[in-house]
Amino acid sequence: MRYLVAYFDTNGVGRLVGTPNDFAERAAADTRIVEIKAGQAKEHKVNYEVVPYAPGCKTQTMADSKIAQ
Repeated sequence: MRYLVAYFDTNGVGRLVGTPNDFAERAAADTRIVEIKAGQAKEHKVNYEVVPYAPGCKTQTMADSKIAQ
């Protein structure tokens, strides 16, 4: 399993955040979200999520999760 870090706006559209945004371990993806939030001067109205996907299924997972490319 691999893990994408994405944020979802109030319309439910997801976007990948920064680079890197694709991880082999869940813990690394969770750490990335903490790093992103720590760098913000104010809270944004988006939800950060870790989206798991099977190797070779990234494009389909992004489409299913409504993550813009």
